[in-house]
Amino acid sequence: LTSLPRPETVLPRDIQESIGLSVLQSDILENRWFSSLPIELLAEFMSHHPAMTQAQPEDEKLRVQVLAVLCREFIKRGAERSVFGGLCCSLLKDRRCIPFDSNLPTQFAAEKPGELYLYSAELRAFDDVGFFHKASAALLNAGVTEDFLLALGVRKCVSVDFLFANLETLNWGSDPKPLIEYLRTATLSRADFEKLAKTRYLPAADNATKAYAPSELYLPNDDLKDLPFRTLKWPSEKQVLESSANGRFLVELGLKPKPLLADVLGYLSGDNLTEQQRLDGMDFVSARLGPNGAYRAQYTSMGISDKKKFRFLPCIAPDPFTGQAPEQRCSSVSCFSDWRCAVMGFAVLDPKLGKNANLYGSLFQCETEPQSILLLNQLAYLVATAKYKLDVAKGKELVE
Repeated sequence: LTSLPRPETVLPRDIQESIGLSVLQSDILENRWFSSLPIELLAEFMSHHPAMTQAQPEDEKLRVQVLAVLCREFIKRGAERSVFGGLCCSLLKDRRCIPFDSNLPTQFAAEKPGELYLYSAELRAFDDVGFFHKASAALLNAGVTEDFLLALGVRKCVSVDFLFANLETLNWGSDPKPLIEYLRTATLSRADFEKLAKTRYLPAADNATKAYAPSELYLPNDDLKDLPFRTLKWPSEKQVLESSANGRFLVELGLKPKPLLADVLGYLSGDNLTEQQRLDGMDFVSARLGPNGAYRAQYTSMGISDKKKFRFLPCIAPDPFTGQAPEQRCSSVSCFSDWRCAVMGFAVLDPKLGKNANLYGSLFQCETEPQSILLLNQLAYLVATAKYKLDVAKGKELVE
């Protein structure tokens, strides 16, 4: 501190040394006339000094000294660093006070914190679209840490506005992975993050000519390629797990990790699907209905009335009198998995499903067979129907 300019209220050093601090700070003096200069007052004083405001080359050494002193205090504060860092930021954010290195002639020898980048900032990807100044190596040599520079407002990455303005030049539309990995490790403000979440800048796997906002896309997943749910284009991998670093960041931006179960079942219940499309969709859902499956909790909590809405299971319901067995689609609560129930006219999972019939029946929680009261009611109905048919039948019909 001794080499820095000081406020007029600070005693000259030669007087302090001749009298001694023990005397100046003695409790014998009324109201303790003198006390140590608080670092906060020094920071306030230096924030108005020409060395910290006019950015002239001749003040370079003093600027480095001031920042080094403030950084040492920042480090000493421990858990209170954010408070002291916030004070320094408020005092210096609009001052051209941070020295920077440049290979080009510049008007000023220092710049505002928000216009500069950390020593370690990786900016080579932007060499073709801009020129960026980093904080001077002289600061690093003086012990000024990146954490302190970040507290002052020095940037770790280029601004989001710059990224958006140069997306086509940077060619991230064909593969957004480098962009996402860069943003994930960058220091983003809340405003930056909100803009990233709302702006359309991401490519979709099925449409490279249009950009989408994160909330309009799902995480890259090859299992969704046959389903009508648009995924993020991600050429280097077939799937990005929600638990991965990139996956967590994408979900935080607004990408949906997987379609809602009701949306998938609604799609499977549509009339315009081919048999294979429906089976592929059923496989997608059933693979996620196991004990630890992603859809297990959603499906278990779904009520009977909701399940009745989704008619997607391939079934047959043989007529006991004609033997005809038309194919139909049923909900999981209106069919049974034991094919022997068909003898009484109940809808059962289509035997053509083979071994998958039992699997689907178990995972979609179909009843194996009707309850006894339903069996008795059905038997009564079949007896009544048979008697009626006998009563009205004549000739050949009666013989049959």
